[in-house]
Amino acid sequence: MLKSPKSKIKYIISIFLISSIFIFFATKPENTEKSLAIGGNFNLVNQYGETKTLADFKNKYSLVFFGFTNCEMICPTSLNNMSITYEKLTKAQKEKLNIIFITIDPKRDTIPVLNDYLQSYLAPITGLTGSKEAINNVAKKYRIYAEEVEVEKNKFTISHTSFIYLLNEEGEFIDHFGHNFEIDMLYSKLNNLL
Repeated sequence: MLKSPKSKIKYIISIFLISSIFIFFATKPENTEKSLAIGGNFNLVNQYGETKTLADFKNKYSLVFFGFTNCEMICPTSLNNMSITYEKLTKAQKEKLNIIFITIDPKRDTIPVLNDYLQSYLAPITGLTGSKEAINNVAKKYRIYAEEVEVEKNKFTISHTSFIYLLNEEGEFIDHFGHNFEIDMLYSKLNNLL
């Protein structure tokens, strides 16, 4: 039994605080999941001039990488390592995987530039470009940071997020890898999924 008005007030405040904490934690994961979601639909053009949306890549797993063709080291290394990993897969596994390269430099990475650039890789990589607005929109959905950095007069490079995203067959984010990933690690992950 509570013996005084002060005890009653303390009891009511305690119940209120416990309830508030419970409600906060009970609702937080859902809100956090929504606010931290990575990925989403896009409307871009591939290296053959065909309009593509996320739906065109469903029913297969996808590796998605954002970069640009004038990148000197990180982008070609990442694409090359994904290509090597792809070649290690069986024919049946290859048929269940998309490799997608989305440019963050639509000004220079036109359809012909992407087409020419991607022919140097062993794996069939889909290159995607579009208007600056369309690229900014998809970069935001995938939480990609990209900023032009002038290296000399009238010449620039792009500082950008260099994660490789793994999407499931519904186009939903399930994992990511740094640009310096080990080929065997990515192969092991894909070998277990495909």
